[in-house]
Amino acid sequence: MADNGKDTEQAIGIIRRCLVNRDDRWGTYYIKDRGKETQRVKQTTRPSPKLMQRLTRAGRPIPYCGPDQIADHIEGKVMPIGLHAISRGDTCRWVAWDIDRHFDSIPPELPQSAASAIMRTVRETLGLLFLAEDSGGGGWHIWVPLAAPAPASEAYIVAQAVLGVGE
Repeated sequence: MADNGKDTEQAIGIIRRCLVNRDDRWGTYYIKDRGKETQRVKQTTRPSPKLMQRLTRAGRPIPYCGPDQIADHIEGKVMPIGLHAISRGDTCRWVAWDIDRHFDSIPPELPQSAASAIMRTVRETLGLLFLAEDSGGGGWHIWVPLAAPAPASEAYIVAQAVLGVGE
């Protein structure tokens, strides 16, 4: 049987090394209760300069996307977190595609077909590894970690080429 603590620690290391472009900002959802309705609201976590000053004066840590936040995400203790695709230095550690079925008029098989085509191109044509996740509701998230941070403009060209855009 696997040591879940060790597995989580290894996963955190991989995520930080391969996926986190910025640790000062990340996206998340939180549940907002409005009487009878409960809705998911997207929120970007970015401490304001005033908050950062107050926290610093109080000797408290400034929020960042560190090991504890990633562990909570992996273990399902918090709503999913979203990572920025581009660093402050205008580089990317990964390329991704987010395939959604936002409208009922989109055939249910289309997102799966598009995701399969992307995964096949990434694996067979480029020879790269990828991570794929069923995002629910018929959608897919596909990430390709890069061997080293690449300029955002080059990562964009790779993402477009996989889709056959610009050929």
